[in-house]
Parts: sequence; structure tokens; C-alpha cells
Amino acid sequence: MATTTVATPETSAAASDNPSISCASWQDYPASEASEQLPTMPPGFETGCVFRVGQTTSVTVQILRNGLSLDAITGPETATNADNDGPIPWFEATEIDRDKLNELIASGDVATYYQNCITSGGQSTNCDGFDAAKAYVINDDTACFQGHCLQVPQVHAIYLLSQWDWEDAADDLPQSFDPKQTAARNQYSTVPLNTLYADVPLTGESPEDIAFRAFGRSSLAEWERATIVNGPTTEDDLSIVNVINEGTADDSIGGYRYRLDFSKFDDDQYQLLWVGKQHYCPRNNPPEWTKQYCS
Repeated sequence: MATTTVATPETSAAASDNPSISCASWQDYPASEASEQLPTMPPGFETGCVFRVGQTTSVTVQILRNGLSLDAITGPETATNADNDGPIPWFEATEIDRDKLNELIASGDVATYYQNCITSGGQSTNCDGFDAAKAYVINDDTACFQGHCLQVPQVHAIYLLSQWDWEDAADDLPQSFDPKQTAARNQYSTVPLNTLYADVPLTGESPEDIAFRAFGRSSLAEWERATIVNGPTTEDDLSIVNVINEGTADDSIGGYRYRLDFSKFDDDQYQLLWVGKQHYCPRNNPPEWTKQYCS
């Protein structure tokens, strides 16, 4: 691993007087990697500084929001990039201010790129069951393609799908989103598509049929009501279908509501891109649809 050099007490004052650590942007990073499946950065991160921290079992790269320098995360004893023989700054954990970095992550000012399928944390299931030729969502702020993942806090993952150059049809995906729709999607918990039943088609001529096959009730228990399918409506150039299942065996939950977002291609075909899930909390005051636990 290429590292920067931590200044000793005798040289720390001189190091702090050095110019800021030079910033390599995302455009500079791909030249150092063998992968050809790197995403583009969403607006706000196109020219942000790229860096790595510590030893990792997978390629983990972080990108600061445009306009932030590496001074925002480093301390006065961090050496300049002149002491770094890699393509981007690669810091030891002791060379950064972890509290500052965590604050930037929490405020949505840091994007993270990583290879999810080769982590040691048993997360390979986040790659299993997905079409290898298509980008996909694994949670609210993370999209992946062939095991390469991009996470941008406060940017919904369905938008990140359009950052991967994965097929010609991707040109039809929306490139920007209405903030109101992003806020609406954030009220749902993401349902990864690889957790749907194997016989649920992800493409077809009828988004309503796909939605019902994914979540519709073909038979009813005594406490259940028939499935309601609403839509499709059009938002952000996507077709949106809502599925409502009221009545459950758990008396603390009144039902479930799903939002399914589809893109249209070849004029008459729809592809399921994302699913969100809420539940109804009848005991809450007021009763509401939410992704939070019911009291």
C-alpha cells in the first residue's frame, strides 16, 4: 500500500507549513484501476478530491464534495502528497481527523466507492441474484454494478443507477430527480430486487401485473383485505405503481404499502428498477404509513 508519511515531532511544524495536499479528482482515479466499470460521480462530486484511508480488504475510495480540500480531514502532522507514491493520497488512519471525516459523511459531503462482493464481512449476498449486465440498488443510498458499488448519503440510489455506463438502455434513465420525489422515496425502506420471488419478472408490458405478482395476495386469510394496485403514474420520467395490502396477523401493523419504480424501453416494455416498502402503524398518534418501527 502506498502511504503518506506521518511527520515526527521534529518536523511537524515544517509539515504544517507545507502547501495543501494535492487533490486528485475522480477523473484521475480510473487510470490507476483495472476495472472498466467505474461509475461517474453525481453532480456535486465530479471534481471532488479522492483519497483512501487505512488497510481494507476491498477497494474502498472516498470522494469529497466539490470545493472541499483534503485539509478538511487531515491534521497538521500529515505530510504533503509529495511523500505519497500512489496515484491518490492513501492515508494511515492516524493521519486523518476521524471526527471531521465522520461529520462530512453524516452531512452527505463524502461519497464512497467500494467492491462489495469481495469484502470479508459476508456481504457477497448483496451481489448474488442480480443480473450481471445491469446496475441495481442494494439500499437507499447505494447502487452497484458487477460488485462495484457507489454510496452517496442523501442521494437516492435510484438516481445513482444512471451513473453506471452499463447498457444502451441506460441512456433512457432520468439524469436528475425532483427533490420532492427523492424525499418521497426516502420515506420507504429499499427492498433489494434479489429478495423478490424468483418467478417475479423484472421486465414486461404491464407494470401493474409485475407489481401484483411481486406483492399481490392471491388468497386471503380472515384478517387480510384484497390487494389494491394503483398506477402507473409518471414522475422523474419513471412509471410508478403502488401496492397496498391492508390487514396482517400482527396487530401492531395494519398493513404494508409498496412503491415500485419502472423505466420504459422499446416503447412498450417496462423494467423494474427499485422497490420501497412501508408499513401502517395503527397505534401511532396519528396512525401513519412509515418505515420506522411501530410503537
